[in-house]
Amino acid sequence: MLQVWRGRRQEADELFGGAVDAGLLRDTRQRPLEVLDRSLPARGPWVEESSLSSGVVATIERLRGHLPDFWEEYLKWNRTRAQDAELDKEGLADPHGTGRWLHYWIYHPRFERGVWNGACHYKTPKTCSLLKELNSTAGGVRILRVDFDILEPGARVRPHCHDSNQELLLDICLRAPRQRAALVRSGEEERAWSPGDVVVSDPSYEHEELNLGKARDDAAQAGVDYAQELRAFYSELGMLEDKEQEIPSILAKWQGREEKMVRELRKKYASDRGERVLLRILISHPDAKSPQRRSAAAGRSQGAAPSKGAGGLTVQSGSEEEL
Repeated sequence: MLQVWRGRRQEADELFGGAVDAGLLRDTRQRPLEVLDRSLPARGPWVEESSLSSGVVATIERLRGHLPDFWEEYLKWNRTRAQDAELDKEGLADPHGTGRWLHYWIYHPRFERGVWNGACHYKTPKTCSLLKELNSTAGGVRILRVDFDILEPGARVRPHCHDSNQELLLDICLRAPRQRAALVRSGEEERAWSPGDVVVSDPSYEHEELNLGKARDDAAQAGVDYAQELRAFYSELGMLEDKEQEIPSILAKWQGREEKMVRELRKKYASDRGERVLLRILISHPDAKSPQRRSAAAGRSQGAAPSKGAGGLTVQSGSEEEL
């Protein structure tokens, strides 16, 4: 991966291609660092809902129904305890990026100052209650790690692969910058985030994430009714009655810079600075029959559980509410 980070993509691709030819890998992009379970399908980085088990599909529907709760708890946590957000500790954030990659850890089983912490965070009681239900539902999902994942404008997560193909990422987009500026990319495939998106992916495939929020145009975009957008925005804030008469003058003031106008309004009234915010849930692959144990070093990004535990939300204890 260092060759990729240093811009030597062709050299890296030749190496990965040789590993596929030798039978060491199944796909040049799927390169789990520790565990490759060949009994699991290799369908690419993005997993379509039609290929998921009924338990995972039901979980996705439950999550979609609780978007307002997730958003409410994220906003309150971010407003009252912004210092709880952790910077990337794995060296994956591009050091040349102008933004940060941050995590509000909702559930992150790990040792902290020599003490095992396997509890769900007290700042997210509604989210934790739902996760506990989903995790304990027969035929559902086994939850390994959960956070509010924030990618600021100008930030980039460098290409990487997770340790095992026995895990999936379930991402719910709570906020995304306009103009499809927040992206996840795997090889030549690229997807942009929009609020409300729910995406399941296989992180054992190489992927990178970007927020190009500061690099997008300020001018009006074709097909966008900015007058109607302003009405909807002020209505959402309960300010439409006071602002309706001002909309024509606001549009005249910002003519030619309509996208910048929307960004500035959202920054002023909605504390929206162009971040990409996800509720990111790491789950065990539903088709993995017997998850293989990884080394302690490999567990650094997942939070390695004590050796005698089965892992997951239902078996850990802590001072906060147990999931």
